[in-house]
Amino acid sequence: AVVSTQSTGEEEEDPPITKYPSMGWDYQSDTIPNLYYAGTITHGTDKRVSSGGFIHGFRYSSRSLSYVLAARNHGIRWPSEKVPLHGITSYILKRMNEMNGPYQMFYVMTDVYLRRGNTVEVFKDVPNGLLHKIHELLVEPLEMSRDLVVVRLEYGKDYSKVGGDPFRKERTELEPARAHLCNFIHPVLYHFTKTPRAVPIRTKALKGEQHKLHLPEDLYTDFATLKRHWVPLNNFIGSIWNVDMSYVSIEECLLQHLTRAGMSVQCRRPLLSVGHIDRSNVRKIPDWELSQKFLDDFVTK
Repeated sequence: AVVSTQSTGEEEEDPPITKYPSMGWDYQSDTIPNLYYAGTITHGTDKRVSSGGFIHGFRYSSRSLSYVLAARNHGIRWPSEKVPLHGITSYILKRMNEMNGPYQMFYVMTDVYLRRGNTVEVFKDVPNGLLHKIHELLVEPLEMSRDLVVVRLEYGKDYSKVGGDPFRKERTELEPARAHLCNFIHPVLYHFTKTPRAVPIRTKALKGEQHKLHLPEDLYTDFATLKRHWVPLNNFIGSIWNVDMSYVSIEECLLQHLTRAGMSVQCRRPLLSVGHIDRSNVRKIPDWELSQKFLDDFVTK
């Protein structure tokens, strides 16, 4: 805004006014060391970017704060779980349909998949602004090499465009090859072979990725379709990590075993023996390893 001063007749700008204190992505004050903020006040890091000003958003930033303090003050690394490399596509697919933090805190909360040989370590709900300090969160040396994939949910740049037509013909994009044009919330994967670069608060960008993949939007946020989600995701993982991620059925594995043919990597791990699973209950299976075996039943489109 611009105001007029009666004394000089000159115009001068209003001083900047904000109701949020100055803080970093770790929720620590920029002016008072060791003072951390929690709750709705942490919306100062994602104002006009995400939902940190409301309970459905800052409950996740508050939990992340506890993980930051545990790593920084007590040497307790960010909670994680380990997934076999050849089961990671099914795991990511299932996680994308269930991740609450990245859904409510779009752009800001991310899932980090760190490859360690034939295992992938998964770290959930990591703030995007702390990715450049991933070594601190994992309580590891900075110089360690890391190959990681970051997954988060994003909206298209024209989703809430002022004066835009919400019913325009090109608003929805369902083709995988054009998923980068999606406007509704959809998964985006970033591949980093080096530590991501730092980004300022209240920004949507991630910096330093080697590869990037957009997956198509869905009105019901169902990211488990075969052709639009599983196939491009699986191809992306196989390409960036140079691994054969092709699907091998149990029947093919059995044939390889009986004929003493060369066993593919996908067949070297023991498969769980399960009976008939009703199609309506496939999504409720707690063990992510089963989703690849029952892929044809898992997808309905």
